Amino acid sequence: MARHSTSTVDEIRVHGFFLNEHVVDRVAQNTGISGDVIFCKIVVAGGVSYSSASSMHLASPGDVLFYDPQDPFFISFRPGTAEILMEIPRTLVPVELFSKGESCIRIREGYDGGANLGLNDYRIMLHNLAKAGGMTSDLEHQVRVSAKALTGLVAGNGARSLFLEAVCLIEQQAHDHELNTDWIAQQLAMSGRQLNRIFQAHGTTVAACVASERIQRAKTILTTTSTSMTRIALSCGFGTSSNFSRAFSRSTGLSPLAYRKATVSDQQFSSISRPQEPISDSVGKRQEVGGESIETAAALPLPSME
Repeated sequence: MARHSTSTVDEIRVHGFFLNEHVVDRVAQNTGISGDVIFCKIVVAGGVSYSSASSMHLASPGDVLFYDPQDPFFISFRPGTAEILMEIPRTLVPVELFSKGESCIRIREGYDGGANLGLNDYRIMLHNLAKAGGMTSDLEHQVRVSAKALTGLVAGNGARSLFLEAVCLIEQQAHDHELNTDWIAQQLAMSGRQLNRIFQAHGTTVAACVASERIQRAKTILTTTSTSMTRIALSCGFGTSSNFSRAFSRSTGLSPLAYRKATVSDQQFSSISRPQEPISDSVGKRQEVGGESIETAAALPLPSME
């Protein structure tokens, strides 16, 4: 089901994962994972969904997730997902990273002025990790450069920090079809014009970021569940199924149903066509873990880090 490679560079342990099937991983209680590290997950292919009590993120190729492995979380991997996972010492990560109560921060591909390495660089890095079976000078350099660049991004200040805060708000509120620039700006104590200038400096707009988040969320639901078009439209902030269909077709060139059929194999399509709960219902069930009741969902264990 999964192939795993691992090496260590300086204080950073780095892993490469290739997953052939759809997998849902759960970490409800972290025994064996050091509390002295933060996880940095780089999606190279496929897609990853992260859920916890305080955060929910959908990550596409080139996106990066920073999250605390000490907090209970769930991660779902689409078939064909490839990723790099770095265990970065907490001393190298800004102490204020999760100061707003979020257990996971996402860096979107292409949204940070080129400081992120880029998807092709990560493909090469993952290839070298899988091929080396140990450590090479090229891989050492790639790990050091990427770790420095990514921790630098989350340590940013001023306009960059405001940009990342705005993106987090969009991710949290994308389900609300009334979400707009003025509301986001108000939460950040600035004007809509100021917020738009910050987004323009990152090569995008508030509206484009909102649309992209909704489309990415819809893609994940389309290809992993049998949820109806109407429910997807409502849960992703499109308001109506007709608005959803128009926006999705404009973005992808395909209708939502055609996209579902084109991106899911016959066997998978048959599987997801069976009635099941929508994605939003998969978090919120409770079970006893280690004597404590936590939010949980049925899942497979995290692949061994050993």
